[in-house]
Amino acid sequence: MDEEPQILLKEGMMKKHMPPPFPQALRGKKPIKNASEILDVLRQVKRLNVTKQAFLTEQVSAIIQCKSPIKYKDPGCPTISVNIGGTQVEKALLDLGASVNLLPYSVYKELGLGELKSTSITLSLADRSVKIPRGVIEDVLVQVDKFYYPVDFVVLDTDPIVKGINYVPIILGRPFLATSNAIINCRNGVMQLTFGNMTLELNIFHLCQKHIHPEEDEGQKKFV
Repeated sequence: MDEEPQILLKEGMMKKHMPPPFPQALRGKKPIKNASEILDVLRQVKRLNVTKQAFLTEQVSAIIQCKSPIKYKDPGCPTISVNIGGTQVEKALLDLGASVNLLPYSVYKELGLGELKSTSITLSLADRSVKIPRGVIEDVLVQVDKFYYPVDFVVLDTDPIVKGINYVPIILGRPFLATSNAIINCRNGVMQLTFGNMTLELNIFHLCQKHIHPEEDEGQKKFV
């Protein structure tokens, strides 16, 4: 009596379809039958490994491709040798930041350039202090090599300065640079001046000693 229900139960379980434990894993997949299908599957997997492209900005590309310019250090203060009234001034500072050509009063007296004219100019210095000049002197001939340029100087009282290596007696500002049509190449330290249709090149950061003929050297003073 007890064995018959058990047999019927087992037969019913065998006839009934049992679902797989993870049906989503088998959904949509076909069984692979031969080697050619395996190769096709591998090719499809290989195609999925697409290489990605990264786009860089122009600045980053220039650095990677070494297209950025070479860095240079400070070449120093640009100075030239000039002659004023027979006196040789070895270090005249070229200053694009100066709106006037500046001459200390002590240097003015040593050069003996004549009478000063009164002026209403006030000078604002780098430390924001304001100075009133003694006056101006106009049309001073400044000789650079064989070229002569008319220059207006503002004469200013200055504190006594010990004449050392870095002593600068005069400052030639933008008016002189415009008059001489100066073109400065900061990389090689060469300045080009124009006089009429003639040009002159000077080394302004490493001023070379000028070769002067003995007859030209007579009667000249030297102001350093």
